[in-house]
Amino acid sequence: MAPRSKKQKAIPAYKRGREFKVILPPDVSERIERQAREEGRPQSRIIVYDLSRIPYLEAQTQLGVLVRDMETLLLRQEARTITAELTDDLLATLREMTKADADGNMGALRAKVAKVRVILSAMEKHGAIKENEPARRR
Repeated sequence: MAPRSKKQKAIPAYKRGREFKVILPPDVSERIERQAREEGRPQSRIIVYDLSRIPYLEAQTQLGVLVRDMETLLLRQEARTITAELTDDLLATLREMTKADADGNMGALRAKVAKVRVILSAMEKHGAIKENEPARRR
């Protein structure tokens, strides 16, 4: 018969890594105990796993802040784009009004005045101008 191979002794935890003694709040200790029971793992493994995730959670938090900043930036840019489009529409309508006035076409002039009202209400809705706001001088 062949001689039996000797099993290597398990290395005690205090020799494998640094030992810390921590008093955990009741809610955290209950969560760790429950998770250890459900997964069939030692409580120390659950704690180590949770601690190893902390740097990733901090990076994820920073990413969330950056995404919120980007959303704000996009909303501001959208407001500027809408304002620019409405301003272009307003200028085109004013040009058409002056042309209709020069031609003496009152029906077309009234239609253009109605269009200016619609554009101004849209600009007020989007905050481009305030109602009854005097024109700004440059």
